[in-house]
Amino acid sequence: MGVKVGDVVEIETFWGSKEPDGEVSQEECYWKLIGKRGEVVDIRDAHPAFAQKGPQVLVRFFEDIGLLGLEVHNEVENGLWFFVDDVRVIKSV
Repeated sequence: MGVKVGDVVEIETFWGSKEPDGEVSQEECYWKLIGKRGEVVDIRDAHPAFAQKGPQVLVRFFEDIGLLGLEVHNEVENGLWFFVDDVRVIKSV
């Protein structure tokens, strides 16, 4: 996997793509986060409903992503789960 808690990552894709393949509500258009950076604060082996997509990292962003109008509904303020394949490590701890 190569990603560790404390690593700084940049979002490269969301669900493996650079843009949605159809209409998406503004609150759920997480592709707006491509290019944004944050710190990995947790890791899980798989998404509860999409285990086949592999491990995920919980990224706490350095900027307030709520200002982008996105729905943020995680246990970590300003944090969202991403599949490991959607992030690039910028600075490793």
